[in-house]
Amino acid sequence: MTDKRSQRLRRDVMEKLEATGRLKSDQLMAVEDIRRIWHAFGRGLFPAARDISSPRVDGTRRFVDPIARMRDGEAALYRNRYKAWADWAGRQEIANRGGKRLTLLQLTYDMVIDNWGPRQWEDCHKVRHGTATRQLALALDRYLDGFD
Repeated sequence: MTDKRSQRLRRDVMEKLEATGRLKSDQLMAVEDIRRIWHAFGRGLFPAARDISSPRVDGTRRFVDPIARMRDGEAALYRNRYKAWADWAGRQEIANRGGKRLTLLQLTYDMVIDNWGPRQWEDCHKVRHGTATRQLALALDRYLDGFD
């Protein structure tokens, strides 16, 4: 793989969208919040989340609740903003020609967490070009607006 191609593959799609004016700087703050909560959940779901040294009171060795493993700021962010937004985004469907159920939450995770490019996402899911960036901006704006 050439150096130029490997640099392009590593570049953060969200930063590229912001640099080209398709996302605003405040929307990048929403991106960072979403990534922060996603990583906090991951921290609570994998082997480090298990306390295998001693059984629980009920005798099992179950995983610890991911919310309980979040830092205070992360837990507050999850409760006060992220959860309501994720519930809303999971109900917002995106029209496509592939016949699959696509949601705004899936689009957001694919682009923000998995670093899919807009055209890559649109082609994969048979969505009209321009839809991914427009819908992502809508999702991030709604995240910033909150759900009070």
